[in-house]
Amino acid sequence: MNGHHEKVTVDAELPRMLEELERFFGVSEGVETDKLISLLSQKQVQGCAAAIAALLRLPIGIRIAYVPASYRPGSGERFHTQSLVVTDDRGRAVSSIAAQVEMPEHLPLYGSAALRGFQVTIRLSENCCMYPEATLVLVAHELTHVLLSTLRHPQRENELYTDLVPLFLGFGKVARTGRKVTRTSSEGSTETTTYGYLTDRQFESAITHINSSLRYCRIERDRLLRVAAMVRHQIGTAAAGLDAYARYLTLLNKRRPTRMKMEHAQRLVEMHARDLETDRRTTVSECSLLVTDTESSLRSMGSNMAYDRHVLKALAENLESAKVRVSATGQAIRADNAVLGKYIGLRQRILGATE
Repeated sequence: MNGHHEKVTVDAELPRMLEELERFFGVSEGVETDKLISLLSQKQVQGCAAAIAALLRLPIGIRIAYVPASYRPGSGERFHTQSLVVTDDRGRAVSSIAAQVEMPEHLPLYGSAALRGFQVTIRLSENCCMYPEATLVLVAHELTHVLLSTLRHPQRENELYTDLVPLFLGFGKVARTGRKVTRTSSEGSTETTTYGYLTDRQFESAITHINSSLRYCRIERDRLLRVAAMVRHQIGTAAAGLDAYARYLTLLNKRRPTRMKMEHAQRLVEMHARDLETDRRTTVSECSLLVTDTESSLRSMGSNMAYDRHVLKALAENLESAKVRVSATGQAIRADNAVLGKYIGLRQRILGATE
């Protein structure tokens, strides 16, 4: 009864947990597991674990210690433990994979120089390479304990959170195949491998949430890249207009018109007094830099960094700000060029362009 109540409570809390984890970690594209599985097939378990750590953005060193499949840590050891238990069709255990990660008492903070290369020991069953996808999931889970601990995350002792974090960091696809494997023997009996603390329903809800966020973020990233290209075009137009503006002023200063409308003469005086060219070039330069930085961030999403809805929102606001500033500046430049152009003849423009 208590177990059922706890499951219902977790199901009710799961949407909040997923939103919280997405705000903290964002969502990442699925990791490529072929290389990882290849490393395990070649018995390069330490290299595989190091690659998983890198995918989890953990700059640590890994040491693998092998233990028998029946190994269990003593109560006094500072290890988190996960096991994959293979059962027959009657639920009897026939083999298992154990994974334990040592949690040092003084684990450096995430981002600190001390964390880079910090050695962490993972104890794995000797038979871990027999179940490569399951082993990937186990190692990712154990290293997530390290990640949450070095981040000092408030839920670092919560096994449900530790199961969920790798899904947000791109391990969803391999978790789907690695967390539950069923095999049928020649005699017709079945062996089922089950991993983790999430029920099937909770796992599928998490994957649905992550895939939905990925679709939204991809679409929004691509939209913002199109907006950035449009703003960059506006910046180029404004810069060309400024070059024309500077040429017009130079030509008029060399040969002042004998007649000029009063409002145009006043505007010309204002152009010189306020040094509008410098102000406008500053605006164009600032907006160009903003767009460049925004494009760089957008292109990094999905490859070098996770998607983040809040970052996408901030980038969208940056682009809108640049768009408004460049649009207003471009409009003012066009208006002033129209005034100046009235007093510069074709011959004067040609001669000015060759000087």
